[in-house]
Amino acid sequence: MISNGGDRLIDRKQGRPTNEQGTQSSHMCRACEVPSLLQLCVQAVANNVLLHDEPELVTSCSAETGQQIWLRLQHMIGVSALGQPQILKTFAPFWQSKHFKLRIVEPVAHSNLLSKFKSFGQHLVHLEIACRQVPGKFLTDLTWLQGTPQLQCLSVMIRPRVLPRPLWAYHRDQSTIVHACCGFHNLLHVPQLRTLDLQEHITLGQTAETQLGSCLAQLVHLQAISFKFVSGDNFLESLTYGRRLAAWALETGQSLTAEQLQWGRTNVSRLQLAGCKGVTEAGITHLACLPQLQLLDVRWTGIHQNALIPLQKQFGLSCLQGGLLAASNSLALAANRNQIPCCCGTTEGTAALDLWAREGIAMLMNEP
Repeated sequence: MISNGGDRLIDRKQGRPTNEQGTQSSHMCRACEVPSLLQLCVQAVANNVLLHDEPELVTSCSAETGQQIWLRLQHMIGVSALGQPQILKTFAPFWQSKHFKLRIVEPVAHSNLLSKFKSFGQHLVHLEIACRQVPGKFLTDLTWLQGTPQLQCLSVMIRPRVLPRPLWAYHRDQSTIVHACCGFHNLLHVPQLRTLDLQEHITLGQTAETQLGSCLAQLVHLQAISFKFVSGDNFLESLTYGRRLAAWALETGQSLTAEQLQWGRTNVSRLQLAGCKGVTEAGITHLACLPQLQLLDVRWTGIHQNALIPLQKQFGLSCLQGGLLAASNSLALAANRNQIPCCCGTTEGTAALDLWAREGIAMLMNEP
């Protein structure tokens, strides 16, 4: 006979509550204060986790039982002790949320980001991050994306406590610039990415913008981009270079070299670059090579409305405002609200396990 976590006993062979004899044994257990299996699990977790040991009893439980152990531990050791990183990472495998909105209160050490995301991020499809960090922190090191291989929608919004300054105002030496550029290759760890919304108040150099565009061009599922930091045409040139190469080869009948074939052919159809004053009329002409264009927002960039007419006619868009081209009113409305429509189709779960997962993830990510 085995316990199912309560006082009822189950016949191992029949898989049902026992008869009167079994009921009598249950009363004897209560009288003798014999702990149930769940109580033993809770005690084992409380003892082992606090001693930094990996509790095997937890890893073999179901998500529902894991939640029960979590709640009883919360009652036994308190919320402050439950928030210790070794305890949080123990329960992280149970947190299988696909849609998560994260608000980070305090700055997170970069060395901890990857390990934290790896502990629960294997199932993440939609991730929104809002935090108050040092400007540029999430862009200069994107290794944490290795922990979210299924990610399709990513939004990072940074609200600095101080007036934002260019990234190179903090780091001016060439080695730091190269390190910042090299971080964008980590975007290739999320090949299913469909939506990318990065609203960090930073300034990138030309080399960094070129590498960012070339990396994003290789993400063939990427449909929507919203940036606030593009300072020149280098990003658009590198993003569309693979498409322009293919068009040139088709027009001239020439074959592309092996190196040229390595350039990705972007399928981006929605671009929100409002306020990116470095983008020019020459830069947006590169967008004519795209297979489709549903939204282009270049308001507050200084680009004259007349420069958008060729793209408007080519893709059948409506010019609803100066610098805003859209295929539908819903896309235009989202752009006016500084939003980017989700492309993954997931929503936040409301079940008890989903709520527990969001609570646990928030505690883990806000733990220094």
